Amino acid sequence: MDIRANLAIIPDPRIERCKKHLLTDILLLCIIAMTCGVESVETITFFGITHIQWLKQYLALPNGIPSADTILRVLARIDHTKFEECFHNWTRGYFRERVQPGSNIAIDGKTVRGSATESGRGIHLVSAWANELGLVLGQVKTAEKSNEITAIPQLLAALDIAGCIVTIDAMGCQKQIASDIKQGKGGYVLSLKENHPETYAEVTALFPEESLPEAEYTEVAKDHGRIEKREAWLYRDTAWFEGREGWAGLKAFGCIRSSRTVKEKTTVEYRYFLTSLADAAQFARSVRAHWGIENKLHWTLDVAFREDYARNRKDHSAANLAVLRKITLNLIRLEPTEKYGKQKFSLGRKRLYASYNPEFLLKILLNL
Repeated sequence: MDIRANLAIIPDPRIERCKKHLLTDILLLCIIAMTCGVESVETITFFGITHIQWLKQYLALPNGIPSADTILRVLARIDHTKFEECFHNWTRGYFRERVQPGSNIAIDGKTVRGSATESGRGIHLVSAWANELGLVLGQVKTAEKSNEITAIPQLLAALDIAGCIVTIDAMGCQKQIASDIKQGKGGYVLSLKENHPETYAEVTALFPEESLPEAEYTEVAKDHGRIEKREAWLYRDTAWFEGREGWAGLKAFGCIRSSRTVKEKTTVEYRYFLTSLADAAQFARSVRAHWGIENKLHWTLDVAFREDYARNRKDHSAANLAVLRKITLNLIRLEPTEKYGKQKFSLGRKRLYASYNPEFLLKILLNL
């Protein structure tokens, strides 16, 4: 579905007689400017003024470019839940057309540190990441990190997870979340830690570190002078587990042993999981894929979009700007061009190239 059509259905919080700029113009201006590497609202206005003739070909702009104060007021007042719903609607159609069975959807939270105030911490956002497609599928804002337990079901309800494998860290290792995933016809790999002390003790006892058998699946990776060996085991007998009926679709308990060697020094880490998967290779790949949300989403938002430096705090502004960044990130990732001549097109270079090449910018925006 065209995201512009979605933007048009977002309720406009402004008084009718005070509307000098169309809501869709304001939001699309933000997206276009961010695509070109702009980060602050003040710079979005400057970008609009310096590109107004080009922008008028695609936006109405009946009263020119809105001021930074106008943009901030609008972003602060738009209901972030409606904007998140608009984002979900856009990504859902694109994702379902291209997703392959068994694809990974990673769910994890991130705090926007720059939005913190003297009286409270920054907003916390729970996002869903489609690893194979490299796209953000959705976002839900939660006031506190502990509320990820309530935010994750909201996010799952907005996603189409049928046939996919959902991976979540220990905060989301909850019976209700496992049930929600199975109701959505998806599979799951849930990280198990000490927040479930009895279950954790029982599961770790299944995989004695000193006497583990040969791994069912092994993968070795070499990168930047580091050698990492990842081994996977599944314990498929769940009949003994007294709480099994509470964990919908539970088929196995999993263990991953990661051995990292750097400069002849080796460290070993064991991680444990509850999963609806019975294939060790698929389980191991899903665990590995989960890190994509950290490396390709959260890291990118912090480094390329400088999200943690954004100090927008008023009302809904921080959450709405986070949605705009994710829309922009998706648009840039959807552009398949990887090289221009001999130069590799990284995300940063795409944004730079779009800033002074209108044809390339338009090519990216056509994905809207």
